[in-house]
Amino acid sequence: MSSGKIKNEASSSNNSIAETVVSDVGRRKSSCGYCKSSARSSVTHGLWAHSITVDDYQDLLDRGWRRSGCFLYKPEMDKTCCPAYTIRLKAADFVASKEQLRVSKRMQRYLNGTLDGKKPDILMDGSDTSISSQEILHW
Repeated sequence: MSSGKIKNEASSSNNSIAETVVSDVGRRKSSCGYCKSSARSSVTHGLWAHSITVDDYQDLLDRGWRRSGCFLYKPEMDKTCCPAYTIRLKAADFVASKEQLRVSKRMQRYLNGTLDGKKPDILMDGSDTSISSQEILHW
């Protein structure tokens, strides 16, 4: 590489990678980043990706693997203290519910400094999640 640029071999931006080359680094126990347990209670299995095809990378993601740089790992949910489950959402297909829109508008008013914290937000659509007038009196 005469240009002086560093090539990241695990990058999916290079579509010319013809094969996947990984090293299995086995099981690893570490302290948990969620519950801050002093015990080594977080258990993962890891792979070092020397090169990886886009299809192989997608297959690993679909099976619950995660990535940090060139290191691929999969939490062992039945052995770790705080299992974290992957939820994938296509952002282009997301449609916010009335409740999510209400919360978003309330947050925007808070950020703008126009939220009156003394008045509760009330849903006026007649759904079961609205607050009754009796509940407002006890607010």
